Amino acid sequence: GNGINVTNALGVNFKNKIGKLDFASSYFYNGRNNNNDQLTHRKTLLADSSFLTNTKALSSSNNTNHRFNMQMDYMVDSTFSIRFVPNISLGNTSSSTDKTVETTGKINPNFFINKSTSQTSNTGNNLNASGFVLLRKQFKKPRRTLSLNLSGNYSVNNGNGYNNSDTKYFSEINQPPLMDSTIVIQQNNITKSNSTGYGLRFAYTEPINTYSSLQLDYSYNSSITNSDKKTFDFDGTTSNYTLINKRYSSHFENTYTNQRIGISIQTRKEKFDYAFGLGLEPTTISSKMLVNDILRYPKMNVVNFSPLASLNYNFSKNSRLRLEYRG
Repeated sequence: GNGINVTNALGVNFKNKIGKLDFASSYFYNGRNNNNDQLTHRKTLLADSSFLTNTKALSSSNNTNHRFNMQMDYMVDSTFSIRFVPNISLGNTSSSTDKTVETTGKINPNFFINKSTSQTSNTGNNLNASGFVLLRKQFKKPRRTLSLNLSGNYSVNNGNGYNNSDTKYFSEINQPPLMDSTIVIQQNNITKSNSTGYGLRFAYTEPINTYSSLQLDYSYNSSITNSDKKTFDFDGTTSNYTLINKRYSSHFENTYTNQRIGISIQTRKEKFDYAFGLGLEPTTISSKMLVNDILRYPKMNVVNFSPLASLNYNFSKNSRLRLEYRG
């Protein structure tokens, strides 16, 4: 089963208008605790023998999350508006599991095949922040508009985990069974990752005739992502996790840059509207990778042509057809 869950939640919303400023915000808290006690017995039948696996697992977890959202709209005048939308979330997690597994059977039901005990624990925290500013200008000429969207995001994730296990294998020859070998794992895993990104989009719309408009747009987006994982084995001489395990350690850095230049024609009539256009998208991806103590620098440059087309047809208030293609 899923164990016993205890959930606490709290939400607050606020909205107000001060002169030309519309303001709305919300805060949400969520906390969840889980405790799970499992005992399983599994019997496997073979042609000439059988064996039984008994598993006992005790686990617990605790997760908390805080989210804050806000939206501000400011009307400078009847033709110019500014919208600001920030979002922030904070989270903390912790979990632990104690597990014992015993396998007996084969020819003799009391014969030990293997026995293992393991303890794992993990803690983590994260921060995510994002937002955008949208500026919109409408000119005197109908359907002539100009807009600029500026966006950004930032995130951090940190984790710390311990994995300790002891697995004993028993000889099939000795009677009564004697321990043949033991595999001991004592590891500390530390993970850190962060990402930063920003973007902008510029769009200009010019009417062509009564029903159609021409739109020119340009966008630029960039992001940098770093991820680092270090695994340390237990050092008996120092009684601490200080021996770096290069096999299970890695480091990644990635830089992504994308631009788009587009042109499209939009036509809107009483019962339908359609649009078609073409975009040019140069993209650059450069990375730095350290895996198994080997350093690599992959890089890729791509230019994409992206045609687009869409059609919306309103049969009635409750019936609509929508077709869309993006290459």
